[in-house]
Amino acid sequence: MNTPPPPGWYPDQADQRYVRWWDGQQWTQHVRPAPPIPNRRYDASGALVGDAFAGCDAGGGDGGGGDGGC
Repeated sequence: MNTPPPPGWYPDQADQRYVRWWDGQQWTQHVRPAPPIPNRRYDASGALVGDAFAGCDAGGGDGGGGDGGC
């Protein structure tokens, strides 16, 4: 048996401009505008600019330093 997702705001399948409240058992009539998608900037090489995790090992795979080599 699959466990349903926890209660929360999820993309509205009828209109992606909105999010709809899932109460943990069923969809409700409550909707609100979806949060804006942040602008992403890329440098000349195509690398994402301003993303702290771009190109980094978020798991700290640098042997213990914890910064992932960034």
